[in-house]
Amino acid sequence: PHFLLLVSPGGQTRVAWLFFATNESRPGELSRGSRHLVRVISEDLNCPNTRCEVEAGVWMEFAVEVTDEADMSQVIARSTGKLRRAVDELNWDLVLAAE
Repeated sequence: PHFLLLVSPGGQTRVAWLFFATNESRPGELSRGSRHLVRVISEDLNCPNTRCEVEAGVWMEFAVEVTDEADMSQVIARSTGKLRRAVDELNWDLVLAAE
């Protein structure tokens, strides 16, 4: 898994995780269409309410899409512009949007 720390100009702080998932028993032998890209993003971790609720956990949102990409660095490189827009515009759905 790869994680990204996203901090907006106003101080919102979120963590995004990106990882591959499959239902294959041997991940090294993935067939076409059996690899999924999972994107998970936390709620704002720099919110006063979050500090009070940290013992109960934080809300996470996620999205899953089928992918042929095998290199996570390529996924992140293609998503850089979208991630910057998400932070600048506080439009966190962009982090979860499919390629």
